Amino acid sequence: MKKSKLRMLVSLLLIPVCMSASAVGCKKKTTTDAPPPPDPGGPEEQITYTDDGAQRLMSFEAVEELLQSAAISAAQSKVELNDDARYISDGGKSAHMRMNQVKNTSGYYDNSLVQLLCNTKYLKKADFSDVEYLGLDIYNNSGFKVDFVLKASKWLILNRSTLDEGWNRIQIYLDRTTADFSKITVFDLDFKGGGADDKPLDVYVDNFRAYLTQTPAVQYVQDLSGENWYTFKNMREAYAMYDMGGFESVFSMPRMSINRNTDYILTGDASLKVEFCKKRNGAMDTSSVRTADNNLGDLNRYVGAENWYIAFDIYNATNEHIKLSSTVFSNYNDERYGISAQIAPHSWSNPAETRIYINDLKTNFTGEALNVLTVVFAFGLTSPGTVYIDSIRMAK
Repeated sequence: MKKSKLRMLVSLLLIPVCMSASAVGCKKKTTTDAPPPPDPGGPEEQITYTDDGAQRLMSFEAVEELLQSAAISAAQSKVELNDDARYISDGGKSAHMRMNQVKNTSGYYDNSLVQLLCNTKYLKKADFSDVEYLGLDIYNNSGFKVDFVLKASKWLILNRSTLDEGWNRIQIYLDRTTADFSKITVFDLDFKGGGADDKPLDVYVDNFRAYLTQTPAVQYVQDLSGENWYTFKNMREAYAMYDMGGFESVFSMPRMSINRNTDYILTGDASLKVEFCKKRNGAMDTSSVRTADNNLGDLNRYVGAENWYIAFDIYNATNEHIKLSSTVFSNYNDERYGISAQIAPHSWSNPAETRIYINDLKTNFTGEALNVLTVVFAFGLTSPGTVYIDSIRMAK
């Protein structure tokens, strides 16, 4: 159950970049609360605007800039330099991305990934610890709404958006308490491919920018020294709850967020909200999550007569009965020990059924020490739904 065993390996195809531009129609619409770019008015009028205090990161002005921004996809894609003023929000050029010209075996267009590489000639910045907001302008010319995800350093999801047709001016707040933004290597722009009846994706990207701040941010540190391991006070603890891997795409993987609605909290002032999704073919994607590798502290100190156990509370917000399987995996020989419990719809788990006793782990695991790799929570959902995990802790 090492982390490398839990993740799917994805074969990436580097797609060539070429220069050209297409004359296409223009329809303006924005999807965020940020002010939109001025209406272009027509093909002869270029969109021009300035962002006070914004540091320009990439404006896609040269073909070399596109070559640095590797277009990676599971199907044939093309990234071009555009000079049609209707699809430019900054400078004299933008990146035109016509993606996924080929449907997959399921009849859908594959998703596309475009990467913006940091610490390079055209995106020199890698330390984003002084950034309060990121900005990006995307013109959706696909003829349908497009789901979009922005990630940093391949795993940190910064934004989920639905791109309307026309201009989408996206501004993203960086909560610098949740992660280390000082060494960002790459930004991933994930676009969900169209359905069987749609056309290939057709988008323009421009004006990747940063809004700086002088206010320092102190990163949240999860305290594993005591009995309350996961209190979910900060999103950093949600990031420590890895999905189980094996998901179809970033668009259907489990979505985690911090919940502060007291209807779904039993201990403290927060819990973890986990939304499980279906694949594009309608089947459920993975419905499991797990704790981060090797971050549960020293469990050996809990062995003894006091009968300590790992405790947690789970609220089933779905309409189906959940058969929870909670399994502890050891670092040795793939050893495991677990319990199961039934959770009725719209109900809390029974505390008596969700106890993993340390003495039982000691009996079932090899060696003198309790060398725990991870705790897995598998929900076995048959349809999309939400669960809340509250307060993973030690109790007796």
